[in-house]
Amino acid sequence: MMLQIGPMYQKFVDDADDWAQKNLLNHLIARWSLKTKPDRTQDNDDSFREFYNSAVGSSELRRYVWEKFVFPVDDLAFDKQKQGLEDFLLVKLQEMADDYATQWKAYQVQLRKSAGTGAGANAPRDFQPVIKFDGIPQDLQAMYETNRKKIAYTVSSTMYSIYR
Repeated sequence: MMLQIGPMYQKFVDDADDWAQKNLLNHLIARWSLKTKPDRTQDNDDSFREFYNSAVGSSELRRYVWEKFVFPVDDLAFDKQKQGLEDFLLVKLQEMADDYATQWKAYQVQLRKSAGTGAGANAPRDFQPVIKFDGIPQDLQAMYETNRKKIAYTVSSTMYSIYR
């Protein structure tokens, strides 16, 4: 799992500047406009800079980055802070555990069916669950799955060479 942190972090870094230019700046200007109702015929750069550097602007910046870039999911509000993130992750982990249990039961049923028919050659060789976490980009999930298969192959090859 630690191998995933580098690519995931790099994806955030790669996407951050584009996202900030397209979304963050426009959002902050909109929030500043709603708060200050500036005279559009005047130069308002100083007023915007003042808002941006204020506690209110800073809070809005953190909220928007949290809700729309770092954790862009509906069930995770900035106001709940750490507790909200923990609650959200607990729900997601329970969903993953339930999905894993369903896959395990299906594997056991398939194993019993193939054993009962004498079709040993068609029996599943090993249990290969597909771990899914909604919210993680598909390319990162695919990379995780590839790394998981490499590790499984390495472990099984090592075990085979030890016990043959």
